[in-house]
Amino acid sequence: MAEDQEKIQDAGEQDSEQGAERLRSEASGIRTRIRARDSRIGRPDFPLWKKGIYAILIFGCIGGSSFLLIDRKLRVGMVDVVASRWLGIYQDMSEQVIELPPPPPKQAEPKTQAQVSGVYADGGFEGVLYSDTADLDLDFEDADSDQEESGFVAPARTPGSEAGFEALKEASVTVAEIVAGEREGYEFKEWTPVKNDPPIYMIDLLVVRQSDGETLHLVWQVNTDTSEVRALSQVARDIERNR
Repeated sequence: MAEDQEKIQDAGEQDSEQGAERLRSEASGIRTRIRARDSRIGRPDFPLWKKGIYAILIFGCIGGSSFLLIDRKLRVGMVDVVASRWLGIYQDMSEQVIELPPPPPKQAEPKTQAQVSGVYADGGFEGVLYSDTADLDLDFEDADSDQEESGFVAPARTPGSEAGFEALKEASVTVAEIVAGEREGYEFKEWTPVKNDPPIYMIDLLVVRQSDGETLHLVWQVNTDTSEVRALSQVARDIERNR
C-alpha cells in the first residue's frame, strides 16, 4: 500500500515537471515570434522625393505669408483681385430677374357698421360716445358739432340704473375711488344713465380733471346679473389702466 502511494506521488511530480517544461518552451517560442515580428516592423519607408515636395510646400507657404505681411502693396493688390472676382460673381447673380406670377385678386371684406350716439351736457356736446354693439371695442373720440342736432336724450334714472351704478362701484375700484373723492387729480360731479337695457346698463360719470379743469365723461357698461363691468370710453380705459 505504501509503495503504491509513493508511485502515485512520483508520477504526479513527473507530470508537474513536464507541464512546467512545456510552458517554458511555449513562452520561449512566443518571445521568439514577437522579436521576429518587431524586427520586420520598422519605421515606414518614406521616399525622398515626397520629402522634398512637402518641404517645398511648407517653405513656400511660410515665405508667401511673410511677403504678404511685409509688403503692404502686394497685400492690398491681392485683396483687390479676390474682392473684384467675388463682387463680379455676386453682381452677376443679383442681375438675374425672376418673374413672379401676379398676386391673386383681393376679396372684398364685409364692413361692420355700428350705431353711435353722443352724450350731452349743459355746455353742449362733450365728445363722449358709446356704441350699441357691445362686442365692438371702439376708441371713442370727439365728434363734430353737427351731431348736436341728432336729438339724443339721456334716459332718466330708474331703480335699475341706480342698482347698476351701485354694482359698478362695487365691481370697479377705480369708480369707487373717483365717486368717493379718493382718486387724486379727479373731482366727481354726477352720474347719468346712458342706456337702460336690463340687466345691461351704461353709466356716464361726469368728472373734472383738476390739472387742467377739463370735464371728462367716463362711460362704463355694467351687467347687474354677473357684476361684470367694462370701460367703454377711451378716457375711462386710460384711468383704469393707470391705477
